[in-house]
Parts: sequence; C-alpha cells; structure tokens
Amino acid sequence: MTGDRLVLTSAAHWAIAFMCLAAAGICVVLSVHLPARPALGWTTVCVVFGAAFAMAYERSTFEFDASTSTLRWSRRGWFRTASGSVAFAHITDVFAERSFRSVTQSLGRGGARRLVILTSDGPIPVTTAYTQGNVEAVAEQVREFLTRSERTSAMGR
Repeated sequence: MTGDRLVLTSAAHWAIAFMCLAAAGICVVLSVHLPARPALGWTTVCVVFGAAFAMAYERSTFEFDASTSTLRWSRRGWFRTASGSVAFAHITDVFAERSFRSVTQSLGRGGARRLVILTSDGPIPVTTAYTQGNVEAVAEQVREFLTRSERTSAMGR
C-alpha cells in the first residue's frame, strides 16, 4: 500500500501444483509397462483431474486509487475473465463472507472466508475461492483506506 493506492492480489497457486501433479501422473502411467486398458484409464483420470484444477485457477487484482477515487478490478482464470471499475462512492461495505453457517459462527470461529466488496450494484468477491486466512484483517485495511481517502477528498473540496 502506498499513500494513494492500495493493491490486493490473489492467485490460486495450488491449482498449478495440482495440474503439475496430474501431468506427472500421466507421464508415470504412460512410462510404466501397463496393459493398454489400465494405462488408458489412469491417463483419463489424470486428465480429468488436471482439467478440473485448471478450471479452478484464477488471479485477481483489485486496485484502489485514492487520486481518482476509483476501484479497478480484474479476475482472470484460464477459461474466464471479468473486470470492471467502481467509484468509491458506490462502495457500501467491505466484509469477510463465510462459506457456510456454522454453530460456532457467533463465536467468530469456523468456516472459510473470502473478501467481498459490496457496491450499490451488488457484491464483488475479491476471489471466488474461500480461504482460512485472516480475511477480516484485510477487510479492515481496505475500510481504513477508503475512510482515509474519503477524508482526504472531503478536505480537498
């Protein structure tokens, strides 16, 4: 974070690791002297799981620019792309969304989370995946940046 910019990036690197394992599995199966039918079966399993993990890969970038009071965002995967921009005035909340409701939710524990930016046009998830990371701290950092940007902008008028 610099004084007038906050950039959030996220990438599902685990997907690449799984795809590499799938490719390695294919190579191992093909190099082992198995009869044709079992080799074909294992190769198919590796290809299917490799394709599933490839579809799960995504990289997202969210750039909050205080000088223009604009959020520019992009989310790119191997099979899909989404992007847009939102004026800070249209951002109504930033919060950590839980993947499921659990009994321990009221205690602040349990469940994976993802960062979501709520706008007047609807929610924009920073990632499609949920994580066990400290998403609340990132949400608080974004809220502080937006509040500081709003104060600076109001003083400049």
